[in-house]
Amino acid sequence: MSTGMCFGRFDIVHKGHLNWFSWCRSHVDKLYIGVASNDYCQQRNLSVVNSCEERIAVVRALWFGDEVFEYNSHDPFELWKRHGRTDYIFLNSELKLSCEYREPLNNLYAKKVRILWPPRTPGVSVSRIKERIRNERN
Repeated sequence: MSTGMCFGRFDIVHKGHLNWFSWCRSHVDKLYIGVASNDYCQQRNLSVVNSCEERIAVVRALWFGDEVFEYNSHDPFELWKRHGRTDYIFLNSELKLSCEYREPLNNLYAKKVRILWPPRTPGVSVSRIKERIRNERN
């Protein structure tokens, strides 16, 4: 049985998230989904509208994940060690070039974990949704 893990804030769930989950799920038999904690978001200055508990409830209701968990670390290797040691890790392609992820990714490769970069859905982002809401209010 193949297993995989993905992570994110998943604040305002949209079509891009659904495509992401579906793509990840199509590659594994069991999928673990990490949702960023409120503290994690605050420490990294990442805005969220919904609490972690609310975001976890929404992700669980979507039925893509076999397990949904809260996380506090941005290190994919640490998350892999703590939450399942899966065969696959699915990461946002924006992280590919980040120096911050070089060592964790090398650690994952050394453990023979396959890292996949799901495609992004063009034209869809939480930032655009929030901007559209702000514009409609004005």
